Amino acid sequence: MIDRAKVRRVGKIDVRVASLEDLIILKLPSPRSKDRDDIETILRTFRADLDWRYLLDCGDMLSESLEQPELASFLRSHRPE
Repeated sequence: MIDRAKVRRVGKIDVRVASLEDLIILKLPSPRSKDRDDIETILRTFRADLDWRYLLDCGDMLSESLEQPELASFLRSHRPE
């Protein structure tokens, strides 16, 4: 995740910012409706630009490790055709 972060300048400081894919993966297991809304906004806005292979692979691993298959199903239901 750190290696995938992009460096952005904020004022005079360079900071690492999580990729959209990693932000989705971080928010995916959250029970908060705000996090789900954030994910849906990112998916709707940037669907064509996302690295879907990475996103689905991470989603599958997260889903399996947390024993929550609905997480991977959610991502698959939003991927482009």
